[in-house]
Amino acid sequence: MTMRWRALAVAMTLSIAVAAPSAAQDSEFSITTIEMQLEAGSAFYDAWPSGTTIHSGVGYIRPYGAADYWCGVNYEEAQAYPDRLAQNAELLAHSRDGNPLFCIYRMEQGDIYALDVLVGNVERTGKGIERLDTVVNVVLGGSGAFAGASGIWVGTTAGRGEGSEVAEGITLPASILKLMDGYVRVPDSAGG
Repeated sequence: MTMRWRALAVAMTLSIAVAAPSAAQDSEFSITTIEMQLEAGSAFYDAWPSGTTIHSGVGYIRPYGAADYWCGVNYEEAQAYPDRLAQNAELLAHSRDGNPLFCIYRMEQGDIYALDVLVGNVERTGKGIERLDTVVNVVLGGSGAFAGASGIWVGTTAGRGEGSEVAEGITLPASILKLMDGYVRVPDSAGG
């Protein structure tokens, strides 16, 4: 339990440090607060063309609008960010999972790429799957309007319901709700 709270403290420190840019940075970047409401689960599973998809889903990332997303490992897009794991070593050292998922959040304006780091979880045993994960997403970059993006998102991923095998070795509950808040910071020249 201490480890998960230490990881959350590290994530909050990172978000506070990055959330307060200097006046010079304000003129070079646009910062947008986001609210994410996504649903995944066995009925929403759709494999990304590369790597191994662990889960995927649909929903909204406000203020950008409708979003589709995929979380997995060994995605081709992740190869563009080989140094980002090292940059997040402190967070990963205190997380529940040292091998975070790579997420692709797709909106009309472009894609946002993020590390999905599990910092804590609560799981109840019994019939079906019931688990609540606390997660931090570290925005690594993106495409289109999100080229050069950075940011920190904090929230929960809650899964519940009977498990179904959606791919070899991957079982998902009927529903997963991914609810996060944070910000996206993009260079003013992105997408232009």
